[in-house]
Amino acid sequence: MGTSSQFGGTTVGLVPSWVEDPTPAPADSDNGKETAQKPLENTTETPDKIRTLPFQGAKANYSRYLRSGDQRSMNNALKSYGKATGGTGGATRRMGTSRTTAGGLAHFIGALGTVGAQQAIREFNLSNYAGQSASDVLFALSEVICPPGGTIDEGIARDAMHESIGELINSGITDLDSMNEAQRQELLINYFTHSIQGRIVNDIGHGTVKIPSSNEEVERLEKSLAQFTKGLVRVAVERHFKEKSVFNQNEMAHIIDNIYQESFALLTGLAEVLK
Repeated sequence: MGTSSQFGGTTVGLVPSWVEDPTPAPADSDNGKETAQKPLENTTETPDKIRTLPFQGAKANYSRYLRSGDQRSMNNALKSYGKATGGTGGATRRMGTSRTTAGGLAHFIGALGTVGAQQAIREFNLSNYAGQSASDVLFALSEVICPPGGTIDEGIARDAMHESIGELINSGITDLDSMNEAQRQELLINYFTHSIQGRIVNDIGHGTVKIPSSNEEVERLEKSLAQFTKGLVRVAVERHFKEKSVFNQNEMAHIIDNIYQESFALLTGLAEVLK
């Protein structure tokens, strides 16, 4: 992903036990009462399986977009992608590690707003980072909620986290306690945006981006997806955090999946799930 290679991180341990919990799916509503759904399994598909999924339509439309710059081709690519994943639930399941990481980041951001930076870092066993810059703390946090791994899925989550921290650094924020609610929410919006972009770039970019122009074409795809994605993610995030910003673990798990599903619904033209 574009800027993640510019930023590094430090290694820390003592991962909170809840970080590894699978993220359940949102509950359905039955006459105003919530009914439990079967959880969305937080599994990571193998690279071979990822590459053999039926993304031909999305790839073909994406190739047309690369040749012509026609936004309709990008729209069609995203719509085909949504159908190929089996709808918004399937697309959300493909987020895997990104969902768990989003939960950890949302928990940390919520703690910043309620108990302050010092207590927030203690909750993630990062007391050694007390008094350090926002970037140092967040890179240390990334080691806890998305530690280095060898899978594509883990790499997407980690890159999204680093991209989001990079944007925070570039915005001039240096102190976590000085962040207001809008800035904290922006960090979460950026994370969702980059993780969705990373997943789609990996899925439909593979086999369509050719050497030697691969870097330029990947950057072009990322910029195009950014135009489509961030505003839609913002709609989903703001809708869920409008009334309150702190949730218990089960509530947060549902909200994370809801945000991903609603973002994919809007992005791929499958917004009927929101009716």
